[in-house]
Amino acid sequence: LGFKVDYGKLPIAKEALRRIDSKKAALYFGGDYQLLITTKKKDFPEVMKALKKLGTNLTAIGKATKKGDKVLIMDNRIEPLENISYEHFR
Repeated sequence: LGFKVDYGKLPIAKEALRRIDSKKAALYFGGDYQLLITTKKKDFPEVMKALKKLGTNLTAIGKATKKGDKVLIMDNRIEPLENISYEHFR
């Protein structure tokens, strides 16, 4: 599988936007800031409703693809997502 992430939909804290490289901070640091899940598009409203009852917000930031592409969509441009974040099981 691959992923297409829409940078404009990422829930980025205002403090991160003040950093010199806010894009890098938002994409590759703070792994414990929020959890990332995938769900079928048709199930998204039900999952969102269930999580809301638990006091958790769910934000759609992109989609999984059948191809192995890992890309970021930003300002109507597509660029590759680098694999430079911390990997817990490496």
